Amino acid sequence: MSLWPVVNRWSLGGGTLAWLLVWLLNLVGALHIDTFNLLILLALLVTMPLALPLAQPAEQLALAQRLFALLVVAQPLAALLALIGLLLPSGWLAALLSTPWLLLTAGLALLALLRLLAGDWHQLEELCVDAGLAYLIIGGVWLVISRLGLKPMGFSPAIVALTAVHFHFISLAGLVGTGMLGRLLCTTRGRLPRLYQAATWIAMVCPALIALGITFWHLLEGAAAIIFAADMVIIALLLLRSAATAVRAPLARWLLLAAALCLVVAMAFATLYALARVNNTYSAWLTIQRMLRVHGWVNALGFSLLSLLGWRVATAQIRRAT
Repeated sequence: MSLWPVVNRWSLGGGTLAWLLVWLLNLVGALHIDTFNLLILLALLVTMPLALPLAQPAEQLALAQRLFALLVVAQPLAALLALIGLLLPSGWLAALLSTPWLLLTAGLALLALLRLLAGDWHQLEELCVDAGLAYLIIGGVWLVISRLGLKPMGFSPAIVALTAVHFHFISLAGLVGTGMLGRLLCTTRGRLPRLYQAATWIAMVCPALIALGITFWHLLEGAAAIIFAADMVIIALLLLRSAATAVRAPLARWLLLAAALCLVVAMAFATLYALARVNNTYSAWLTIQRMLRVHGWVNALGFSLLSLLGWRVATAQIRRAT
């Protein structure tokens, strides 16, 4: 029997309890941790162990299977060290403790490459899962930069932390979840609808454009973010229809339906914020902190957690194509 499923279950349970403890201590004032770090901790401790089993390689890919098992077993230790680093003041020690997480995301990018070389590029839904794994390294890099306290290219600490948060959640829930939707469509319909195909290509390309825009050109960032938000609404509508008609398990069905509705709400706020970025107008109402309180939490707790939980419950129905 493989070790990694047991480790993954313990990681998910222990990570959830650890995050709830940090959140509670922060709520009562025993800890002082900002919303950015609470969100990134949610990704490290809860969202990652939820999403990882969905990216398990096919059984015949021996090397990819061994790397996958190693990464799943290493994930809780990397998350624990990053947790300690996030509770410390920014600096070299905090960054050093976050480095194992960066190495984990690099390993996941390598896993995506192995899956691609084995033929995933022939299947759009699997290519989307691989894209999610590959994009995670951007989140890992910006997490270390954030813990160093650096301000590359004049970015504020808030933008640095927000970039780390963004690339964790959009990779794990947005792209891996979109790949799972494709698996469901293949399982129930035998093919991928053209609307899903177009939306998936846009979903895979836009995060790269957003990253380039953040670095070099705010207009590109805003335009790509608007297109991406509209695209995710299309994916949410496809998810609503598919979950309502094709998911057999009642719990999975309701989790995915609720997640799709949360995604629409989160993307509405993302569109408003992106429009403000394009116009270079920051209203007193649509601040980064308000975006975190509404878009951030709705996206993290509403869409990401509910959708990944739904896909985990539904995995008995959805089989990866070989």
